Amino acid sequence: MINKNSGDLFSYASYTWRQTNIPSFVPDPVMPAIEKYLSYVKFKPESWKSWNDISRWFYNELLKPFFNTTDSITYETKGLVKNCPNELDKIKCIFYFIQFKF
Repeated sequence: MINKNSGDLFSYASYTWRQTNIPSFVPDPVMPAIEKYLSYVKFKPESWKSWNDISRWFYNELLKPFFNTTDSITYETKGLVKNCPNELDKIKCIFYFIQFKF
């Protein structure tokens, strides 16, 4: 099955392979390196020309969605750091709160 998409920054095609009734693998001590006999897929989207493209995709698609905060998180955080004299103490306070609360 092939699905194609054209996005603003990245265009991609999605391929799906399915294997069934594959016998279990029994390794042998004199076998060659695992890369010589196990199946795997290597890929690189055509639009990734540099590490900057990869890092931009990683940030925007995987990290950025988790940066959204709610009013309650903002309120709780301001309450935690209100008596901290500097940035380092604020960071430590938030770190210890997360470490012991979660």
